[in-house]
Amino acid sequence: MQRQIEKNLESIAKAFGANNIESLGGSLYVTFGGNLPTMKADQLRFALRRYMKQNVSEDSGVNLFSLEMRDGTENFVYDFVPADSETPIVDYSGVHCPPEVEDMIALEAEIARGK
Repeated sequence: MQRQIEKNLESIAKAFGANNIESLGGSLYVTFGGNLPTMKADQLRFALRRYMKQNVSEDSGVNLFSLEMRDGTENFVYDFVPADSETPIVDYSGVHCPPEVEDMIALEAEIARGK
């Protein structure tokens, strides 16, 4: 069941133009090519949220974080959380996330990818 949900979430991300789609540790990591990646990321958040609420649990929420990788690319990370833990405003600045936590997330992503 869990793997099927991940596949569905990845399919939704692909439909919104996401590249390099990976599910790691209950989060979905994606990049976007072309113009306006932040707008695409926000649109995808709402689509993922709608899917989770309709197909998994009404108590589902999705948080979106922007993570700059060491190679300069920008990953967008979608965390699937209970609705009461969902952030109401998307913060692309990373200010909400201390730098050491951001570094730890980036390291975990690289380790999971075998880098």
